[in-house]
Amino acid sequence: MPKSYGKQSKHYESVTYDSSREPASEYSGKLPITVLFTTTPDTLHALGKAAHFSRQLGASIQILVAHVVPYPLPIDKPGVDPEFRLRQFRSFCEEESIETQIDIRLCRDARQCIHDALRPHSLILIGGGLSWWPLTYGKRLAKRLRRAGHEVVLVSDPR
Repeated sequence: MPKSYGKQSKHYESVTYDSSREPASEYSGKLPITVLFTTTPDTLHALGKAAHFSRQLGASIQILVAHVVPYPLPIDKPGVDPEFRLRQFRSFCEEESIETQIDIRLCRDARQCIHDALRPHSLILIGGGLSWWPLTYGKRLAKRLRRAGHEVVLVSDPR
């Protein structure tokens, strides 16, 4: 896996893991759809919906995982290996024949990491179960991203 060391500042540092089959330059001509990681089942459901949209619109799919590393640990040595999530999503994408780019960013602040990783006015899918509770993580994240000018779709899994 190629590793590239990203932006480094006081609040945000990242290491990006890319598992796409296509070079990034081939993705640039297509409408990009970003699936934000919340939980594994919800993200996989949102990824399935993104694949449907991708086939309809000729879009590319990126999964963005903001992997928070606590301060006692060095930023490039998280407690849980990011390769674990990468293998999880890669196997699902291969089973479903979904072409995707998986971007796992190691960071201290997930909000800042997501903000820095997204292009302006991005199309974003966030998975989240149906809930009567108005303050779920996915709903709060969607609200914050909409305020920042992004187009956000909350994808509910009717389990």
